Parts: sequence; structure tokens; C-alpha cells
Amino acid sequence: MGLGSRLVQFQEAHRRFVKKVHNTRFPLPPWGVQVMKCVYFAIPMFVGYQCYVYSQEQSEAKWGSKKAAFDSVKSGNRAHILGKERKVGAGGVGGGVHLIDSSGEEQVKLMKGLDRVLKGVKKESS
Repeated sequence: MGLGSRLVQFQEAHRRFVKKVHNTRFPLPPWGVQVMKCVYFAIPMFVGYQCYVYSQEQSEAKWGSKKAAFDSVKSGNRAHILGKERKVGAGGVGGGVHLIDSSGEEQVKLMKGLDRVLKGVKKESS
């Protein structure tokens, strides 16, 4: 018995179950309707939260706590990463742009280039 035939059997059994449940009618009082609305709302919320917690636990098990890996102590373009002080941003971890370390002349040049690009985008969208 292959996987395909098992899936077909499962689908048929599920269809029969759903038909049986949905064809069975119990008249509910107004408070019962409200309770069922809460149940139908709460089940996906609970399952989603459990999936979130599970994935977070798996991530921490694989990568360790983020707090242990990255200290939040920063000063300028330096940060403590994995117990070592490293340069971040321009020329450091993650690349970045050289606006902080660049001269005023270089910043003006970059801003002019940005203006040209944005004007070109504006013309194309018009």
C-alpha cells in the first residue's frame, strides 16, 4: 500500500467525517453560538502560538541565545560581537555605506547622485 493510496483513503475518511459533523445540527442558544465563535477563533491562535514557540526553541537550540552572541554595547561604528570588538557598517561587518567615515565633499557627491536617481524614478513613474 503506497503513500498515494493512503492519502486517497485519508481524504475519503476525512470527507465522510466532515459530512457527518456538518450534517448533524444541534440548535444552540445565543450564548452557545458565542462560545463556539470563541472556540473557532482560539484554536488557530493557540496552534499558531505553539508553532511560534517551537520555532523559537529550535532556533535557540541551533544558534544559541542572541543575547549571548551579540552584546548590545555599541559606540560609533564599533560593536562587541561574539566577545570581540569589531567594526560594523562601512568597511566592517555587513558592508554598509561610507557616510559616517566620508568627508563632507564625498557626502555632497553621494547626495547629488541620489537626487539624480530619484528624479529618474519620478520621471519613469509619471
